[in-house]
Parts: sequence; structure tokens; C-alpha cells
Amino acid sequence: MKEPSWLRFVALGALVLAVTLCASIAIYPGLIEMPLLLPVLVAWTLATVGLFMFWALIRGMLWIAERSGRAQAAITFDVLADLVSKIQMLTATVAEVPANGSWENPPTGIACDTCGRPKAMLHCERHDKTLCFPCTGKHDAEDCAYIAADRHVQGLQLRGRAPKMIGKLLGI
Repeated sequence: MKEPSWLRFVALGALVLAVTLCASIAIYPGLIEMPLLLPVLVAWTLATVGLFMFWALIRGMLWIAERSGRAQAAITFDVLADLVSKIQMLTATVAEVPANGSWENPPTGIACDTCGRPKAMLHCERHDKTLCFPCTGKHDAEDCAYIAADRHVQGLQLRGRAPKMIGKLLGI
């Protein structure tokens, strides 16, 4: 995670205050013994330490949030990787029966737009493609939105049948 720019300015301000305080004490060693400037030096020191402590506190919280986020992402990645391996294992057993050219599992009757198999299960709304599971893995992107392929086909069929069904109900 990138550190916010305002937090960098706080750290830079604390560093500049600390360097100028140390330089002024090194240049004028009697500065600490002057009673009029003692409250200014104390306030200067408190501002420097306060800014540094504020920066360290916020930076520490950002570090902890980043570490816990990485751990959560790693757990999510492991769960998703296990899920993908299970899906691949289930879809890898699908093979064409050479005798009649059909598939072992019953086909859905919806052809995949990529490979032509009659087992399309998903429809990508973004790219308007109907896909089987193996082709979905090759096609998948962040902006894809999937629905069940049979819902997509039924939706198209229902739009065409709806006026006829209403006509039958009305006796037309």
C-alpha cells in the first residue's frame, strides 16, 4: 500500500523540525541556558516529537492493515485455487464417446460459441458469448458477468412466446 502524501508531509515536517532543532543547539550551545528561549525550545521539541509520534502511529496502523489484507488475500486465493482445481477435476472427466459422437454427460442443447460443444453452461453478458466450463477458464476476465446459459436462452424464447400465450389466455 502506498503511503498517503499527507503522511509523507508530516514525516518531512518532523524531520525538518528535528534537524533545525539539533542544528540550532549545535551552532549556539548556550541557547539552552537562555531563560527567555527555554519555553520556545520546549515547545519546539514537543512539536517535533509529537509529529514524529503521530507519523509512527499512523504508519504502524497502515502497516498492520496491509499485512492483514495480504493474509486475507492469501486465504481467499487458496480457497479459490482449491475451488478451481475441483471444477477442473470435474470437467476434465468429460470426454467424447467415440461410438456415437455424443458426450458422456447429458448435453444442455446449447452450443458453446468457442468450441462448439453442446454443453454450454454459462453466458457472458459483457461479451455476449455462451461458454462451456473449459472455455470459460480461457475467456474469464475481471469485467465479465456470467448468467446461466439456459436462463439466457429461455429469456430469448420467453420474449417470443409471451404474446402468443397472452393471446391464448384472452381467446384470440
